[in-house]
Amino acid sequence: MMLNRWKLFSSCFYGAAKQSVCSSVKTRGLSVTPQRLEYSEHNEDQKTTVTFLNREMGDMISVDGISQYGFHLNSGVVVLGPMAVFPRTVLGWNVPSAPHITPASLALFAILEPRLDCLVIGTGDRGTTVSKEVIAFLRQKKISFEILPTEQAAATFNFMNLERRCVAGALIPPVDVRLVDRDYEQHQKSQRQALLEEP
Repeated sequence: MMLNRWKLFSSCFYGAAKQSVCSSVKTRGLSVTPQRLEYSEHNEDQKTTVTFLNREMGDMISVDGISQYGFHLNSGVVVLGPMAVFPRTVLGWNVPSAPHITPASLALFAILEPRLDCLVIGTGDRGTTVSKEVIAFLRQKKISFEILPTEQAAATFNFMNLERRCVAGALIPPVDVRLVDRDYEQHQKSQRQALLEEP
């Protein structure tokens, strides 16, 4: 059976905004910007087209980048520290790390109307998780949830938001951010530029 559409994620890096936080901070471009790859049997010349979905989101929020200090949104806003993100709103979230996520810190998500289709919790680094008490609280309140490392949680939030689902994200910046080749090149370029600009 031939598929007519594929959806995938592409890497996106916004080094300039992250440099304003700290020039020596490790940053990583993430696979959080959705793309649509389309193939149609009815297309005469059988061309494949790619569309960046975050450009189609309009006033919807997507997370375009993550650093140790926070998040870069598609609107150009840089959020420092953990955040609670909704389809059109972002709030600071006063939770320093995954072990500090408690039922009280998630109470906001339980009282929202309309009810959430899914709460995506980004715990920071791989291997970190939340307590059984938090999972029991979410089940008791009948909130569907995903608990993932922040990189994956941001991508999941973006994808669900793009589908116009009632989704929220509770995201903690990771401590361990690995550089990818493009990040390293961008970092080196910004350091050279800074050296040239110094008096």
